[in-house]
Amino acid sequence: MRGERGGFSVIELVIVVAIIMVILVIALPGLLRTTIARNQGTALSSLRIINAAEFNYKSLYNTGYSSTLAQLGPPASGDSGPTSAGLVDAAVASGKKSGYSFTYIAAPPVNGQIQHYTLTADPITPGATGQTFYFTDESNKIRVNSSHPASASDALFGG
Repeated sequence: MRGERGGFSVIELVIVVAIIMVILVIALPGLLRTTIARNQGTALSSLRIINAAEFNYKSLYNTGYSSTLAQLGPPASGDSGPTSAGLVDAAVASGKKSGYSFTYIAAPPVNGQIQHYTLTADPITPGATGQTFYFTDESNKIRVNSSHPASASDALFGG
């Protein structure tokens, strides 16, 4: 027959594309929620790791807490020491991991030792990389806020 050819008609292709679009519209919000939940879990885990690393740093070097987050990270080469203790991974030491930005502020030293620090974890893109803001300090208590950066006055996580 003269008019028949193999392949798909334009209508068939449009229907297939429309079905794929419907599936994407249904699946993407679930994928976004899963990504946000994973990022928030990683942020919480990183805060706990940093708190533990600070405790270890204070015990190892007898200088109080570290003055920067980078000091807890791995050494570029050679042995670890107070300026590169190797207590956290490079991503955490850089201040960015899994959609969160970590801000570490050490209090001014007293008698040559840093006795206090604050640490926040904020989503890099609120609503897309995370929905919860976190705060912790040398007390090891993690505080949360769902609308703006967390502080010492916010609710305890899990409390």
